[in-house]
Amino acid sequence: MTGEVFRAQRADGSLVAVKKLNALAIDRDRLRGNWRRLWRAPKHPGAVSMLDFQVDASPYFVAMDWIESGRTLAESELPSDDNDNSWAWSRLMGLAQTLADFQKYGVHHANLHPGNVFLVPGDDGDGQLLISDFGPGLAGAVHHIEIGESAWFAPPEQLDAFVAWQDGAVEKWDVYRFGALAFWMLTGEVPRGLGYRAAREMAIAESGGRPVAVEALALAEDFRSQPEVRWPEDSGGSLSRENRYRRELITRCLAIDPEERPADMREVATAFDFLERQFEIERAEAELKATKEEAEARVMEEQERQARKVLNGRLMAACLAGALLISAMFLVQHWQRAVGFETRASDLGQVVSQQKSMIEEYDRRWSQTVHELRSTREAADSVFSQINQSERGSAAPPAEGSIEHENLEKSRAFFVKAIEEAAADPNQKLEHARSLHNLAHVETRLGKKEEALAHLRETVTRYEEILAERSGEVTVVHDTQSRLADCHEALVGLLDSRSSDEMLQSLREASRYLTMLAARRSDDPHLPQRRLAIDFRLARQWHEQRHFAEALAGYSSLGERLQDPMPREPENRQRLEILGEVQYHTALTLREMGRAREAGSAFVAAMETLSQLVGTRPYSAEQSLRLGSIYASLGEMMLGRASNGEAKELFNEAYRLLLPISEARPEHLETAVLLARSMSRLGGIERASGRWTDGYRLSLRAIENLEQAIKGQPGDLDARLLLVELRAEHTETLKHQDTAARSCLGKGFGLAEVILTEINDSAELPDGLRQSFRLRLAKLYETYGELCKKLGDSEKAELCFDRAHRARELLVQREPVSGAAESSETKSL
Repeated sequence: MTGEVFRAQRADGSLVAVKKLNALAIDRDRLRGNWRRLWRAPKHPGAVSMLDFQVDASPYFVAMDWIESGRTLAESELPSDDNDNSWAWSRLMGLAQTLADFQKYGVHHANLHPGNVFLVPGDDGDGQLLISDFGPGLAGAVHHIEIGESAWFAPPEQLDAFVAWQDGAVEKWDVYRFGALAFWMLTGEVPRGLGYRAAREMAIAESGGRPVAVEALALAEDFRSQPEVRWPEDSGGSLSRENRYRRELITRCLAIDPEERPADMREVATAFDFLERQFEIERAEAELKATKEEAEARVMEEQERQARKVLNGRLMAACLAGALLISAMFLVQHWQRAVGFETRASDLGQVVSQQKSMIEEYDRRWSQTVHELRSTREAADSVFSQINQSERGSAAPPAEGSIEHENLEKSRAFFVKAIEEAAADPNQKLEHARSLHNLAHVETRLGKKEEALAHLRETVTRYEEILAERSGEVTVVHDTQSRLADCHEALVGLLDSRSSDEMLQSLREASRYLTMLAARRSDDPHLPQRRLAIDFRLARQWHEQRHFAEALAGYSSLGERLQDPMPREPENRQRLEILGEVQYHTALTLREMGRAREAGSAFVAAMETLSQLVGTRPYSAEQSLRLGSIYASLGEMMLGRASNGEAKELFNEAYRLLLPISEARPEHLETAVLLARSMSRLGGIERASGRWTDGYRLSLRAIENLEQAIKGQPGDLDARLLLVELRAEHTETLKHQDTAARSCLGKGFGLAEVILTEINDSAELPDGLRQSFRLRLAKLYETYGELCKKLGDSEKAELCFDRAHRARELLVQREPVSGAAESSETKSL
């Protein structure tokens, strides 16, 4: 050791480090000269500043800055950066530059080791090295000095000849000590003397841990025994080229022979600087080379891309050229074909012109044929339409031998033959049905009613089969529906029975088909009248069969249709006549349904329509008949009120209107029925007023007139039932004339028995009508029973009551007619 370090404080309070020197361990002359040069040298950031020194007199000391925040390298744990050692190399190069700067001013250190190099915090945060204690150590005329671990950082010549420090020796000592310090910082070991260190540690162990002085000569000899410096092996080849060159420089600094070392630290610093500049150049060249290679790679890549583009362009051009060539070939072929087509088109144009001329000629001939066929069909339809109209307008067939009769017979023979031919061919069903239809019309006109009915029924069946089979053929469907409407109209005209189920069905079908025709043929002037006539007859048929609700609905529909304006006067008058009839029969239906107030309004409306129709002209027989019927019905509705004066006036008016017609046409049953009702009601009013003689005469005359009219139509049930009712009523006028009364009742009872038998035995009588007649008969039997009982004929009275009871039982077994009320005739009894 060369001395002991104390921490001192200046008068200004700043701290300094004062090293008190051992007089035996220093060469005062060497130190004086070295420190004077250090004092004159500028302050260096890599060294601890010297503040003062004294070597001329005791106490010998040197004062330096106090390092508060730093530690020596021997006390510090150096950063580990693997094989790169970038931290150590950067500090070592700075340390070399510091020593070189001081040697430039003749300042040497001579005792560099980890114990006098401080590691203090630097500006970069990784620490900065500061060199201290320049001069003292194993150098010069030292009398006695104890050296420790720092001896392993001294060169061998300093250990065995430390007096010879002059003539550049001390500068080479600093070079070796720098190399040893660098080796220690890089590897953590000293470069040489490991054998002597092991022997010394053994000696310390043998001495019981007492200190053992370092023998400088033995240590120097150990150094010289290991001339080569052994660096740690490169693990995995991670040692960089720069570090390898740096290690070679450190190896030169650690050479045993001083001549092989750099002359001083300035040469070392210059070598480091040269290496770094060389490394910078190489890195710049490498970067430039990498940039060049990258640029060349980019150029090659761009060239390849451009080459591909050129290749693609050439391929596309080649494809376009090929496509253009092919298109040109196709264009040439198309032009050649177009020229050929033009030639052929010209030829075809001539052919087409010829064909058009032929087609026009064929069209002309076809139109002429169709026109002739249509004319033929229209002529045939016109003929049979006239036949049908003549059927409806005239009941008398043409006389045998007449021209019309002969023509009809020829037509009949023609259609019979056509039917036979069509029957043999299953594809001629429609022609077969049409021939049957036309044959039925011819037979109707010839008066062959039964044959016509049979053929019409068969025609309807065949037309319905055709509709089902050929429902998709619109023309056939429309024609068949039109013919079915005509067939049902013809059936309605041929049926004898005034009320029958077949009549009702035919009317319903005729109405349905005529409605379809009206929807399609709105311009047909005959269809509206045909519909009105059929629908009116259908409503009357509903009424006659005692289906009053359906009858009222039919009359209401007719009334709505008849409210439409009518452009021409004849048609307007015809519609007014139908409107009057509809209003009249609506009133009858309402009366049967028990709706007296509405019935009265309908009767009044019918009278107003009739008055509008007649105007200032006198009433015709039919108009007088209708007006008389209205008066009679209104009178019956007025009966039973507080006074019969109004009813009497109405019956008198009816009597006034109906009597001339009855006298002119005594066989006319409808007139006879209406007149009989009016006279009977007047007779009742007269009897009620005490004029028995007038009442008797009116009642008797009503019976006689009705009996006379019934002879012309003996099958009319309504008229005969009214006659039975009149005989019962006439009995009231035969008081105190029991024999005449019994005779009158006997005739009435006998007629009732006949009617009852006919009602029960008739298969064609509709159920509604049958039930209505049974109801009237039940009430008549009850009335006759009461009258017979008054006359003392108990046996006949019991028989009448039994008949009434049985009729009631039959009525209970069947549903009564919907909407029906007791008839006015029955009520009057």
